[in-house]
Amino acid sequence: MAERGFQTELWTDSFIQGLSPEAKLLFIYLWTNKHCNQAGLYEITLKTIAFDTGLPLESLLEILRQLEPKVAWYPEQNLVWVKNFLKRQCKSQSFLIAAVKCLKALSSNSLVMEFINYNQGLNLEPLYKDSGGTVLPPSHHHGNTVITPVPVPVPSPNAGAKEKEKEVVKGEEKTKRQAEPVIAEMLTEMKVFLGYPEKTNKDPIPNYAKEGQFLKKLLGRHFTREEILSCWKTKSQQRRGEFISLAWVNEDIAGYLQSREKGGNSGPRESRELEQREDPIRAMREAGWDTGGEPDEPGKTD
Repeated sequence: MAERGFQTELWTDSFIQGLSPEAKLLFIYLWTNKHCNQAGLYEITLKTIAFDTGLPLESLLEILRQLEPKVAWYPEQNLVWVKNFLKRQCKSQSFLIAAVKCLKALSSNSLVMEFINYNQGLNLEPLYKDSGGTVLPPSHHHGNTVITPVPVPVPSPNAGAKEKEKEVVKGEEKTKRQAEPVIAEMLTEMKVFLGYPEKTNKDPIPNYAKEGQFLKKLLGRHFTREEILSCWKTKSQQRRGEFISLAWVNEDIAGYLQSREKGGNSGPRESRELEQREDPIRAMREAGWDTGGEPDEPGKTD
């Protein structure tokens, strides 16, 4: 059975608050019904909607208009598009690939291109056109199970000629061309650093799309691969080998590099100081202090 998620902020969203009760019901139904596919762009009839929801058939067109621009209805094809569905529900690369397969089943090329442009940040076009359909698996996997793959766009034969025609700002175009393969390699290196798959069978990266976007952003800021991974590994060590989101690296890397330049690579010392700040009682005990008189934990009785 397919699962769909909603954020609790749904009910405080100004768009939702402005809807009639019938429109709220229809909005949630369009996200959660069994006809909805991974793209959120799917075929369904008004009769089916009316039967499932109990809403009057003659009122559905008016209720659908209340959902614009969050939802688009195409009566000629009986297609409905829940516009933010893919962005909100996509949690893995396999979900993204499944969404592209749904697009290929549609007959309207103009609608597909509108969908791809709307979700531009997810880089769907290479997968849809099969120019980036080659999906690189990680370097370590067992049997026939391919661990959440990362798509790598393959440049077209005329890409080199087109690049020469452009005025290239130093560093920026180079970052664009190299971003995808570097991201795949860096994600693999992070997993190996955390002991996957040699020490653990659980993939430590919870969201490839999210972490890949932050890696792309860091590379776009012209930090090197070594600088990004060094900062990330230090933060991971400070958290005793837990996976650390690259969102933290994106926020802290400038300060980390300045600190490293001033005092050298002091990751272990920084890790030790972090542990002491997080657990002062433990630090006092290790220093020889008597902590026998420490107050009881809240709710603890003799």
